[in-house]
Amino acid sequence: MISPSSQLIIRQNVVGEVDVVGLKYEIEVGGHVFRVGSEKGEEHLRRIATSVERRMREIASAVKTADSARLAIMTALTFAEELTDKD
Repeated sequence: MISPSSQLIIRQNVVGEVDVVGLKYEIEVGGHVFRVGSEKGEEHLRRIATSVERRMREIASAVKTADSARLAIMTALTFAEELTDKD
């Protein structure tokens, strides 16, 4: 689940001007809500959150752990391994 917040992501460039580079959104993954900024928009974050949620459920059913921190780390390691294997 994603909902936009009123916060903008701003960046100050080298000449001191401020640029709006994205919005912050609230996403829910694994029963936890996170405020995440994105320059790529809500649809991009929704796809990522859905992918992470799906992978966490797959791993949870395989390892039978109730520890959400452990599950999150295992999910992150799985994604990192997949990205490394693409190199």
